[in-house]
Amino acid sequence: MARLLLFLPICLFLQDRRCQDCTETAGEGGPVAQVASAYLPKASLPGQELFKCLSAAPFVPFPATIPWEPLREVSIRRQQAIEDLIRRDVPAFLQMCIDRYDAEVKAYSAIMQKRERVFSRLLPTEVVETHFREQPFSVFMNWRQGVGMAQRTLYVHGENGNRMLARPSGLLGNLGVFARDVDSREIKAAGRYIVTEFGMKLGTVRSLKPMLEARKRNALHVRYDGLYRVPETGDRLCYKIVRTPYDPPEDEGVNELTIYIDTETWLQVGSVLKDARGELIAEYYFRDIRLDPKFSQNQFSRSAL
Repeated sequence: MARLLLFLPICLFLQDRRCQDCTETAGEGGPVAQVASAYLPKASLPGQELFKCLSAAPFVPFPATIPWEPLREVSIRRQQAIEDLIRRDVPAFLQMCIDRYDAEVKAYSAIMQKRERVFSRLLPTEVVETHFREQPFSVFMNWRQGVGMAQRTLYVHGENGNRMLARPSGLLGNLGVFARDVDSREIKAAGRYIVTEFGMKLGTVRSLKPMLEARKRNALHVRYDGLYRVPETGDRLCYKIVRTPYDPPEDEGVNELTIYIDTETWLQVGSVLKDARGELIAEYYFRDIRLDPKFSQNQFSRSAL
């Protein structure tokens, strides 16, 4: 009994994250994917294997020294099982990432680094402090580098007439805060996506949905390139997934997509899009991520601008 009490927290930490039979819906686009739990190894991998390791350890009085080597073996096997899944079925893994996000993430803060080609012009790199929550859908941004027309922006679904609030950069910021329609021409000229399309989850949805459509046409070409530490994400260890070529190339001539999924959180923390010539269309990275932070009371209010 003492041994079980000792390892109960570890067992809970290593519990399975199996995909449930589910449907993910993205706006009005309808179902993104339906993935059965059979894609993941059975619970015996992290669960029964863990108890086998612990039961084989010699008995010592409580409190005991934790047998880290058996636990390391369980971690390695779990990692191998996940990588095997990615090699077999990338869309299934991406759906699992979405499912896990829905189960665990309600809000986050992060530093976003992006560079985009807009209207055939490659814009400078932007570094943006971001704060986000799912309900109500809320996005606050404060530019640290590559400031454009706005220094800070705020969008909260259902508030401010569903318009985005912005404080202009430079001296114009002294004139106050302005409201703009989220899909106005000037907003679209500032980036490839509008504020209602922001977020790591929606980035994964945008990666997954076209893959499923290509698979239906027998035109999906995607591979798993292994584990990489990505400097732009703060040297996080990531699963690297590459989709190329596109048949046919998609909007803006996209012919190659590289995505980086954090091995710990399963968040899509990096994505790079290129055309058939290998020229950059866009890249997005997230670092210094804090999940479900405690926001200040006015974080998503006009006064934050």
